[in-house]
Amino acid sequence: MKTMMKFTVVLLMATAFMGCSKNGDGYAAADPIVGSWMLRDASRNNNYGWQSFYSGLENGVLEFYNNGSASYSEGHLNLTGNWYVSNTNGAYYDEYGYLRNGLHQTLYVSLSDRFSGNSIELNFGYVVFQGSRFIATDFYGNGVERYEFRRY
Repeated sequence: MKTMMKFTVVLLMATAFMGCSKNGDGYAAADPIVGSWMLRDASRNNNYGWQSFYSGLENGVLEFYNNGSASYSEGHLNLTGNWYVSNTNGAYYDEYGYLRNGLHQTLYVSLSDRFSGNSIELNFGYVVFQGSRFIATDFYGNGVERYEFRRY
């Protein structure tokens, strides 16, 4: 009987702790985008290689929240809005600029400030999360744009 009681207590404790996991950054591991990010590099590939360009997002911090809301802060500029990641099937350009076809994730971010009239619209046809960074790409007419974000 005592053995059965001990086993039951151990089983209950193990079950209680199974659902409680967070990584060291304090955001749920199931939502890799949640948290603060800074743009590390924006570059274009026009068949002559990758060339960095100024996107206007380099000096700010993007914050993604669990509830789908987002913000961008840069000095006195504060934009708010929403984001979503969706799973889709079809053609896309990967982080190396290669055309692929299949299942992948897309990222949409819409931010604005109604007082200043400033806004940011990001519509990436592909996004991949790799630990403390994520890379998002899109085709822009003459080539592929790639944005690499790092945890802030």
